[in-house]
Amino acid sequence: MKIDKKQKNDFKDNGYLVIKKLINKKLIKKLQKTIIDRSKQYLNSPKNFKNFYDKSFHSSLINLKKKNPASFAFFYIKSQIC
Repeated sequence: MKIDKKQKNDFKDNGYLVIKKLINKKLIKKLQKTIIDRSKQYLNSPKNFKNFYDKSFHSSLINLKKKNPASFAFFYIKSQIC
């Protein structure tokens, strides 16, 4: 994939580049499911989250970060290695 001049300038100006359809939806869903599954090791909650966009999932992660930063750090690191 080549990046054109406008994209390079956008990256320089904004510090990030949006490339639509770079990763297919099936892989994105798989990664989201993996993150939710891994979170269960760190969130002491019997709740099954509906999906990655479930507000209670994100609230639980925010609470974990506040109450137990070390556990959140381990979760974050393991989520990077999907």
